[in-house]
Amino acid sequence: MPNHAHILLQTPDANISRCMRHINGVYTQRYNRRHGCDGQLFRYIHRNPLRTGIVQSMDKYLWSSHRGYLSGVEKWDWLDKAFIF
Repeated sequence: MPNHAHILLQTPDANISRCMRHINGVYTQRYNRRHGCDGQLFRYIHRNPLRTGIVQSMDKYLWSSHRGYLSGVEKWDWLDKAFIF
């Protein structure tokens, strides 16, 4: 994104969970209320370049892990896809 970044963090040790739960929980609730949505914002993060008109297709936006979630190529093995699917 030209003016901001979206970061999706996951930690197995939950060492930042208290802070992130509050920040993300408040943000998600306010976003959903404002936009009439319900649920997680994961899809929003990946679709944002489309919504803003930066790209016409997600496979053209190189700064996203979207392609990694759809790919079976070994270079994306570092990406934990199980919790999404």
